[in-house]
Amino acid sequence: ALSRGIYVRIFRWLVAKINNSLGGGAQSAAEADSTGLPGTLATGREVNILDIFGFEFFDRNGFEQLCINFANEKLQCQFNDFMVRLEQEEYHQEGVEWVDVEISDNTECVRLLEARPWG
Repeated sequence: ALSRGIYVRIFRWLVAKINNSLGGGAQSAAEADSTGLPGTLATGREVNILDIFGFEFFDRNGFEQLCINFANEKLQCQFNDFMVRLEQEEYHQEGVEWVDVEISDNTECVRLLEARPWG
């Protein structure tokens, strides 16, 4: 329980810091949203993570949800790589007439979360 509490507080602090840095300042208390987190932005820009199975609307996302979404995104990237990109390369090598399928994914977001801190 203690470890979970520490992670939750650190996660909330981190999200507030990121959101605050995206907009350059926090809203007034009257304009704050229902999350109760400090650093809610007047610009409307904020950090969010998309779950590959669709949008989930929670008043507050926790560290556990970040881990779940991160794992899902890693799986989706691996699926895209093995099932789409590599198959298309094989089709080209074998001379199969094929129109490449463009896949948009969140590889850059995953890399950002995986990267070592640099600052």
